[in-house]
Amino acid sequence: AGWLNREPAQWTDDDVSQILSDSPWSAPAKLYQSLDSATARPKSVRVTVQWQSALPVRLAMAKKDGKAVDTSAMTALEDYVVIVSGLPAKDYGLTPRKLKSSISLIRSGHERIYPSKVDMPDGQTVIFHFPKKDPIALGDKHVEFQLFMKKIHLNRKFVLKEMQFRGQLEL
Repeated sequence: AGWLNREPAQWTDDDVSQILSDSPWSAPAKLYQSLDSATARPKSVRVTVQWQSALPVRLAMAKKDGKAVDTSAMTALEDYVVIVSGLPAKDYGLTPRKLKSSISLIRSGHERIYPSKVDMPDGQTVIFHFPKKDPIALGDKHVEFQLFMKKIHLNRKFVLKEMQFRGQLEL
C-alpha cells in the first residue's frame, strides 16, 4: 500500500478509505446466523471489524474529519478498541451485556481476552474495549476476533506482522 510510505498528512482520500475499510486493521467479515431448520442455509451479514485503537486508523479518522494528523500528539489508548460496523445488533437481540460474554480476542498460548466494556452508539456499530493486561505481541503471530453465541458467530483473524506501522505493532 502506497500510503505506508507517505506521511499521514499526505494521505489521499483513497488512502484514508482503504485504511478504514480494507487494511491490516480494518477487514470485512461475515456474521453468520444459524437458522432452526437443518436444511436451511445460514443467513449472513457483511460487517467490518476494525482496530480503532491502532495508530493508522486513528490518523486516518483524524484526516477524514479534517483534523490535524500529528503522530506525536497521539498517545496509545488504555485499551484495545475494536469496532464492528454494519452489525444490526438489535435485529439479533444483542445487548452490551450479552456481547460482553460472547466476544473475545484469541491467541495461541494465552487466555482469551474478554471486553471490559461494550458500547452501542447506534443501531449498526458496536464498540468493544479489551484490557491490555496481557499485551498482544508480534510473537503471537495472529489474533482472532470471535463472536460466538448460540445461533450467531463471527470470526476474523488478523495477522500481526501485517499490523506494523513505522516498525511498531499497532493495535
